[in-house]
Amino acid sequence: MCGVGIPNAITPTWDALREQVVRLHLQWRLHEELFVKEERRKLLDEVAGTFFGLVQQNFLLDVQLAIARLGDPAQQGSNSNITLHKLAAEIRALYQEPLDPPVQEFFAALARALAAFALASEKVRERRNKYFCPLRLRPCHGEPSRPNPYPYARRDRGRPS
Repeated sequence: MCGVGIPNAITPTWDALREQVVRLHLQWRLHEELFVKEERRKLLDEVAGTFFGLVQQNFLLDVQLAIARLGDPAQQGSNSNITLHKLAAEIRALYQEPLDPPVQEFFAALARALAAFALASEKVRERRNKYFCPLRLRPCHGEPSRPNPYPYARRDRGRPS
């Protein structure tokens, strides 16, 4: 369902993005509820530390993937992505030249917001791209090289990382 004032032409993209962002927010809140509170984290470690360590890693990976997807290009090859860039392009397509000054300012602010998001999520996208690329050999050592997709996961569980 679309909010008041959202043009019909962008409703499908708006609704899909809204659903993604709401899901991302709920996942992060659940992650905080489970793993940020010290007493709860200690209890989870005592009860089933390895299991909840994997659950935490999967939460973090899913959050990172969702953030990376939001900042992807609107189009990749023949695939159309539901991203912030697609929404911006659809909004832009609603307006004809010449643009009124308030509309010009809106698009300038939108471009600044997209650039700020890209900058803030750059490391997350890099991790996503490296993690999901083929397994490669390190040039100097001939060893498999796969980046850690969970750079923020706790390593103090007393088990090998």
